[in-house]
Amino acid sequence: MILPARPSGPNTTGDGAGPDGPSLRAQLSPPGPALLPPATPAAPKIALSPRAGGGYVYRDRGFQAEIAEDGTVAFDDHLPVQLGGESTGGLPVATFDLTEAVMMIAGDDPYRADKERFLAATVELRQELCEAAHQENLRTALYELDRRLDSIWLDPRRAASARRQLLFQLWDECLEPAPDTTDLTERTALQARATILGYIEKNLPAGSPSAYPDQELLALNQRRRSRAPFDPYRRGRDAGVDCE
Repeated sequence: MILPARPSGPNTTGDGAGPDGPSLRAQLSPPGPALLPPATPAAPKIALSPRAGGGYVYRDRGFQAEIAEDGTVAFDDHLPVQLGGESTGGLPVATFDLTEAVMMIAGDDPYRADKERFLAATVELRQELCEAAHQENLRTALYELDRRLDSIWLDPRRAASARRQLLFQLWDECLEPAPDTTDLTERTALQARATILGYIEKNLPAGSPSAYPDQELLALNQRRRSRAPFDPYRRGRDAGVDCE
């Protein structure tokens, strides 16, 4: 599951490991009822065929291109051999493009110009597919967040203090946008933070044996990266939580 997370430096894979396995990182836009279904992508000016499992396929003389559901493209070059016509004996005749073969052996791509034209013709379609996949990933991440929180809090292998620390870490790793942001990814991050705090209020309520002790909250806030305090019980300065 992936949630909008703080940038992690030069690592662009978004798969940094945390104490409970893969950290929730992403580049990915939001969820729930606020998200409208993506518009049907506009058809590009080249002949595409629907691909089994989603996406599109384009077949050219020298290569095949597959556009995945998320807009990524994979090319598969053909051998420079063409079948056409029949010999006097009724067998198919094969033609061989020596120039293309020599370019392939030399490490050059004889179809580079054709591929560039294909990419230019499909750029809008691929962007729309990418945005739709981005939105769906975030929608799924939020849908599965409660299950993720349960897997942490109900794990009997860890002490309660370690589980509380993991819940805090998930909250602290989320993006911290302005409350009035209109960016879909940032709105998802706000919803994820609210979901985590709501889970703590429900399952680790104040005054219960599972609750965050005041000293633990103070220690977590002293090392948080967020500007906002980690204050699941909304005590503010009464509990010694530094809001600066």
